[in-house]
Amino acid sequence: MTNIWLITGSSTGFGYEIAKKALSEGHFVVATARKKEALQALVDEFGEKVLPLALDVTNTASITAAKDAALAWKGHIDVLVNNAGIGQVGAVEETSDDIYKKLFAVNVFGLVDVTKAFLPHMREKKNGHILNFSSVAGLLVMPGFGPYCATKHAVEALSETLAAEVAPLGIKVTIVEPGAFRTNFVGGGNLMQSEISDDYKATVAPTRDMLENMKEHAAGDPAKLAAAVVDIAQQEQPPLRLPMGVDAMDWLGPRMDAMKEMLFANEELSRSTNF
Repeated sequence: MTNIWLITGSSTGFGYEIAKKALSEGHFVVATARKKEALQALVDEFGEKVLPLALDVTNTASITAAKDAALAWKGHIDVLVNNAGIGQVGAVEETSDDIYKKLFAVNVFGLVDVTKAFLPHMREKKNGHILNFSSVAGLLVMPGFGPYCATKHAVEALSETLAAEVAPLGIKVTIVEPGAFRTNFVGGGNLMQSEISDDYKATVAPTRDMLENMKEHAAGDPAKLAAAVVDIAQQEQPPLRLPMGVDAMDWLGPRMDAMKEMLFANEELSRSTNF
């Protein structure tokens, strides 16, 4: 079945690869980015199968304009991919208020506002699939990555709640949780940097080094993730969560085991607090 997709952050990385894969399989794609001209490569390759739109997920007027143009193009949106996001590395204490606000504005509130813009349409037609990009960072934490992890934890909670709310309305939700992939996550201004004082070098510097190493040495192939996402979007019963990458599986398994151990470590004390 041919679907109409809308993908945020389509100019590079996961968004670009998902757009290419969906288009190559015969779907139509509303490709969005902050600057419309950044989408020209998709237009050059796929022509009228792609609608390029400028979309700033932090700007209400931009979201409304993109929604109206997208729905006017083919009359409906079947698959919404909330991929746009930015990263940050720095200690909780040393991350500025401005960086906290920007992280949440893009990664959380932008995702929420785009989703809310299209939900009335999906509710009306009793159909749709929303794929929200989280990260392994949405289920685990590491020093120097706390503010970013906080935004992805928020995406996890909001998405899981949304899935339960819209399931009776015929709308599906999938949370995509990539590990390390060779994208532009650490380039192009997508990874903000906070200063590290001597007190935090031992804990924060290793995370910064790991992220820098992702540019060329991450194991994950973005094109293969894109193929998996397009496949999932065709399923009648897609998963709620989609961890992606060998490292995601290697990290999340022990994390779940550790959470269970912590849960029962003080079980007697926890159960002793009732009236």
